Amino acid sequence: MAQTLSAQRGVDPSSISWRPSLSLAAPGLDDCSWPGLEWRPASERAVAALLTRNQLRAESHVRDIAVAFLASLWSADMPLPNRLLPQAFQLPGGGMQLEWHAGSDHVEVSIEASGVVGLYIDSTSGSFDLEVVPNGSPIPRVLFETIQRITTAARDAHAAR
Repeated sequence: MAQTLSAQRGVDPSSISWRPSLSLAAPGLDDCSWPGLEWRPASERAVAALLTRNQLRAESHVRDIAVAFLASLWSADMPLPNRLLPQAFQLPGGGMQLEWHAGSDHVEVSIEASGVVGLYIDSTSGSFDLEVVPNGSPIPRVLFETIQRITTAARDAHAAR
């Protein structure tokens, strides 16, 4: 199992909890097997809606990585389902960036056209700037925990209306 941690600020690397390795990219979605496979249809619809709504263009392998990433997030065993859609932005060359924000918690997932996946997490656990190697690196647990807090904050904000 590969673990990639390109840079990190504020936290001892040995304190990070890693999830089992995920295959985030592959020649095609039908060839992939990763946690969250049951969420693939919903995440495919979500990525298509994000691209259409924001009039974004992304390379097909970038869309596949985004689909796999959302499916794995949504399948995480957390108290509140993590099915909050991110904001989406186009990156140069056909890449895309997914972002979730609430209070002091921020998550940015940059999927470059080259297939490199960069994670920026700013949370109560610290600030992390990580690179996840598709087909090799796991997604750090701190990302799941931060998305959980953002989802809770969003749910609470909508309930207060």
